[in-house]
Amino acid sequence: MAAEVWRQCGSFGPISRWWIAFFIFVAAGQEAAHVQQQEATRNMRVRDAMLTEFHVLSHGARLRDGVELLLAGSQQDFPVMNESGAFQGILTRHGLIAHLTEHGPGYPAELVAKACPDRLLPSNDLADALDRLQASGLPALPVVDPISGEIVGLLTSENVGETLMVRAALRRIQREAI
Repeated sequence: MAAEVWRQCGSFGPISRWWIAFFIFVAAGQEAAHVQQQEATRNMRVRDAMLTEFHVLSHGARLRDGVELLLAGSQQDFPVMNESGAFQGILTRHGLIAHLTEHGPGYPAELVAKACPDRLLPSNDLADALDRLQASGLPALPVVDPISGEIVGLLTSENVGETLMVRAALRRIQREAI
């Protein structure tokens, strides 16, 4: 089958064949990475990899408040709360800097927070949550308590990566101890 497709591509010339081969290579690499991600996160839940120490921007917060938090620590993206204290959206580092330049430090954070209709639960499968994070286009997704609806964590690909590195290091130590 693949040989037949490759023969038919010959009518497009050698440059087209190169591009087709390149796209097949990239697609295969993405599929392999997805399978590897699924394997690495097997039996893990969102609670195993979420950030639990984070800052939020309360209703009425200004971009200057986001700048202070950004510069004071390592958190880059901030949940923004509405007037009732519920999650409204995410103020990303990129959005913060772009809107700071455009509007100044006194501009309301809630007006530039990215909408985030997706919420995760601590019990969600981590692999599925990573797919949802990637599909969202956001650098972080809120993790909410299933009963109260309050934000109890943030899921970021960086924190998942750190969690997987720590798990791998601990497994190596356990294997060497045997």
